[in-house]
Amino acid sequence: MAEECIPPDGKVLLSTNGSDPLIHQEEVFFNSLFRVNSDGSFDKSFQTAEILNSSNAKGTAYFLKPLRDGTFLLGGTFVKCNGQAKGALIKLNYNGFNR
Repeated sequence: MAEECIPPDGKVLLSTNGSDPLIHQEEVFFNSLFRVNSDGSFDKSFQTAEILNSSNAKGTAYFLKPLRDGTFLLGGTFVKCNGQAKGALIKLNYNGFNR
């Protein structure tokens, strides 16, 4: 059975490779993780998680998995998230803060 990935509020999580900017509605973003409102606007209330690789460059997020408790898993090539040492898999609150 397929699992619904869009939460009830319609906000969608997006990830980029971190090195290439995301251009959305004439705004340029360089972080690796974003949330977009149901109307397509950038959700500025989302605490963007900063993920870094072992060279302290922006890490790449390859995997986003929403969980039923409102959190989500983020996996990729990174060793730090929001300044804390982490492996390549982290669990974040829906607002982007570390668990």
